[in-house]
Amino acid sequence: MLKEALKYLRMKKERTAFNGCDFLTEWLYNSNKQRTGQTPLDFYKIPFVYDWLNKHPRPVIALSLLLTDEQAALLIQTFWKGYKIRVRPDVQELRQWQKELREENRDIAKTVEKFWAHQESRELTPRTTRCRALGTTPPAVHLRCTTALINKLNTKIRVFYQ
Repeated sequence: MLKEALKYLRMKKERTAFNGCDFLTEWLYNSNKQRTGQTPLDFYKIPFVYDWLNKHPRPVIALSLLLTDEQAALLIQTFWKGYKIRVRPDVQELRQWQKELREENRDIAKTVEKFWAHQESRELTPRTTRCRALGTTPPAVHLRCTTALINKLNTKIRVFYQ
């Protein structure tokens, strides 16, 4: 038990994930003379422990108790480095721009609907109205404008989905 406690630094820290009762239960169960020749079971796989914990679940062990000092230091350093980067003005500006871009492109269906409403309103010039009344096609200028706007919209859609 002393070796197991030393593994968890029980002698150096006030609180650790090591539970002496759990260790003794597992050790006594696996050392039982009636179980000779059977493979040792993990504490949580012992039948009566499994049943007990299903009826009386334990609270979650704090992450600080499960991590080694090196893992905890790495987590803290990662958080701190990320924070220092996110605070920089140029990164703030980029994040703000990305947020606005996401909001602008949030509902692509409305953007397409707005685009076509704009296109239809542009097409209702006296010249196009006259062409429609005569059953002819609108002038090529309008077709070029429409094609250019469709290409522009397609570019926006591609950028949004990349």
